Amino acid sequence: MEQGTHSELLGRDGLYAQLWRQQGGAALRDGRAVDPDQLRAVPLFAGLEEAQLEVLAGRFSRESYDIGDTIITQGEPGACMYVLHSGQVEVLVGDQGGGTRVLATLGKGDYVGEMALLQDAPRMATIRALGPVETLRLEAGDFRLMLDQVPALRARIEATIGARTEPASRPTAKIRVE
Repeated sequence: MEQGTHSELLGRDGLYAQLWRQQGGAALRDGRAVDPDQLRAVPLFAGLEEAQLEVLAGRFSRESYDIGDTIITQGEPGACMYVLHSGQVEVLVGDQGGGTRVLATLGKGDYVGEMALLQDAPRMATIRALGPVETLRLEAGDFRLMLDQVPALRARIEATIGARTEPASRPTAKIRVE
């Protein structure tokens, strides 16, 4: 049985790495799934030091989704957050009548799932792929570690949450978070 971190196991190019690639993963030469330059292009991470980006890049994994796939389901516990690397998603919330309404369409550089992690609460919306989508996934523990190590990110994320939740309380809100 192989043991080690995700990056170590990918670097060994054994069974773990083969299965990961078959499931849609694509490792960089150093075994990471995400390059620091990819994070640098995300507004949330703009201005971080190179060393911080290097550490963060090692903690992300990649996930791909097809049109109509549900990435996050409203009401479920939050286990991770996603940064949208390519494609578009719609943000849906269920209403009291049993229907759903679209709150926003998000694309490259936007992120989702952070509210449940920051507030330790169930997911507030469903996120569904509008076409092929590639995400960068950060697990809850790594998310909390990131906030502890880079306090400025907490303020940025809280500002995004404020921008998303205030318009969402209006009956016909449609927002685009930049």
